[in-house]
Amino acid sequence: MATNEFKPFATGSGANVTPQNEWETLPALLTGFSSGKASSAQVNKAIRQASFIASALAQFVSDNANLNVLDDGDIAGFNSKLKSAFAKQYLSRNNPFSDIKADGSVNAAKINLNLQAFNSSGSTTTVSAPTSGVFFYVTDSGNWGVIDSVGNPLPLPIAGGGTGANTLLGARVSLGVSAFGSDSTRSTASSPNAAAYTFITNSGDWGASNNSGQIIPLAVSRGGTGDTSAAGARTNLGLKTAATRDVGVGSGQIPDMGSFQFSAVAKGYEKLPSGQIRQWGTISIPAANSSTDFAFDSFAIPFPNGVLNCRANGTDTTTNTPCFATAEAISTTQIRLKAIAIDLSNKTITQGMAVTVAWEAIGA
Repeated sequence: MATNEFKPFATGSGANVTPQNEWETLPALLTGFSSGKASSAQVNKAIRQASFIASALAQFVSDNANLNVLDDGDIAGFNSKLKSAFAKQYLSRNNPFSDIKADGSVNAAKINLNLQAFNSSGSTTTVSAPTSGVFFYVTDSGNWGVIDSVGNPLPLPIAGGGTGANTLLGARVSLGVSAFGSDSTRSTASSPNAAAYTFITNSGDWGASNNSGQIIPLAVSRGGTGDTSAAGARTNLGLKTAATRDVGVGSGQIPDMGSFQFSAVAKGYEKLPSGQIRQWGTISIPAANSSTDFAFDSFAIPFPNGVLNCRANGTDTTTNTPCFATAEAISTTQIRLKAIAIDLSNKTITQGMAVTVAWEAIGA
């Protein structure tokens, strides 16, 4: 047991000391004793007050530091012992922070410091509510939030700036946007009762579908066809069989206006989609004198495959000498013509008279 050499003075029962009420009003309490004879009770009171505290403090050091407190005048030594006593009493260990962790009294220390709501272990730090068992947490990886005592996440309410849910669907419901959805390939917007939805995909496919996945065609009244098949669309749009024909001049095809070529000149032609070509022209020739009297004219364009039919006639109708003519194709590029003129007054052939003949040729 450590020794304490600092003893209290005049602490026994009935000690000769000035009563406390008199001591507190004693003039010497402020100025000290002057020259002359001092009361022994007053001197004893002054000595007791000083020794009482000195002895108590020395005993505290001796008891808690387990060190001898000697009346040797070593002030530095006493200060060192005093520090040791305080450490033993209030920290109760030589290396308090390491010792607290080592001996498992961390929780007790945090309680003493009112830090029991804070905890850090591994990669996670938590702050708990005072009594409800709810924890705020943050991890080294940046994950954070609030969980209950069994680890269930507690969503941040909308009023606090959150969604009020911890699932995508729950969040959309809380935010009033449950009709909208999106995954990695498409986005959708559903009807209020979720019976139908519109969609658009990354590839540009879009439209509307029912909840069974069947496509809902856009009605004709909305600018669509009202059907998902070509045949149904044609029916809804009032299109007949012509709508399925290709443009062209082949069997079952429909020619466009480019297939009807027409040259509206004096010596012109007309081409039909079937390949038929009709050509025409006029020429002034002398009425025939003999079988060898004839004239030639050229077609506006060659007939690719040949001439099928030719005809000719006179064009003057007011003369008394009408003209009669014949025509013959002699190649795919040329026509031969012969004409005679009849004098109606004497019913005779007028030879050598200049007449105008119109001709026409049909071929392909």
